[in-house]
Amino acid sequence: MKRILTLVGLVCLSACGGSGFVPVGSTIEVHPSSIEQSIVGDVCQPISAVVKDSQGRLLVDVRVYVSGAFAYPRTPARYEFHLDANCTSRVSSPFYIETGERGAVFYVRIPAIVGNQQNSFIDRIELRAGDAYATVELRINQ
Repeated sequence: MKRILTLVGLVCLSACGGSGFVPVGSTIEVHPSSIEQSIVGDVCQPISAVVKDSQGRLLVDVRVYVSGAFAYPRTPARYEFHLDANCTSRVSSPFYIETGERGAVFYVRIPAIVGNQQNSFIDRIELRAGDAYATVELRINQ
């Protein structure tokens, strides 16, 4: 009986808002929610993500799934995901980031030239954590 109560207590801790848990009704806030620009040189754009519960409280230690259809390792890749502000630590799509006290930040490197042509495309970056979902619209013009 003691083991069952201990197990129930552990399950409640993980299901009642423990580290990494994303309750139903949570949201992901992203900034910026869209990137629309004409580019003449390579761009390294930061994107921040914050996960909040249904009461608006920040959730930390949450793994957020990030993906983009036209991102590396697609060939030719229209953009790349990076983990640093200099856009030198490329990661393949999809990948995970973990939220901290201020949420999470990743970077999108958009090259001006792809395959010897000016880069121009429309795509959507998707972010997911539990049932929470957000997008960043990308509209890159010549």
